[in-house]
Amino acid sequence: MNGLKIVIPIILVIIAVVAILIFSTNQQEINQEEKSDVKNSPEIEKLLDGIRDTKIQNDQSENPYVPQGPKWNNISGPFMIDNDEYLLGQKVFVNISGLNVNDKGSIDTFMPVTNQNYMILYSSMKFDGSMYLQNNYYFTPKLSAHNTICNSDQLIGDWVMKFKGTQYPDLVFTVVDKMMPGYAHKYETIKNSGNC
Repeated sequence: MNGLKIVIPIILVIIAVVAILIFSTNQQEINQEEKSDVKNSPEIEKLLDGIRDTKIQNDQSENPYVPQGPKWNNISGPFMIDNDEYLLGQKVFVNISGLNVNDKGSIDTFMPVTNQNYMILYSSMKFDGSMYLQNNYYFTPKLSAHNTICNSDQLIGDWVMKFKGTQYPDLVFTVVDKMMPGYAHKYETIKNSGNC
């Protein structure tokens, strides 16, 4: 009887260990199958193929795009943008971390126009130096059927940032007629949609 008292717990421990090993092995197989399904999904393969094609096209072009680091030399008071010139599809990074407590207003960004007396507002972002707010933000000049920005020609040229509510001078940056690799589909002329 005493031998039976020792054998039963040992058998239970062995059964528990075997069950854990079987469950663990099955779970690993399931996880590997799921990873395999995600890795080989048609959507991901299509995206990867697109990235590879874009890289090949960029590398083989006459003037390949080579990313440059930010310069942060386009400055007006506490406001800075990372460069003076941008390609279509490139993000414009704005740093407002140097705001004074009394700085309140909005950063109004205007699209390129031929008539300086009639400027088209592209975006506006409020700021308040007395409150902790986001120190940085970014935007990408892009087409919008809703805002009647129907072709990339409307985005090319000198853009102006005005700091409403302050005495800081305007910042000017240029969007050039060159596109980030892989962004051509985002700048195809919009027709018969929204206000286009």
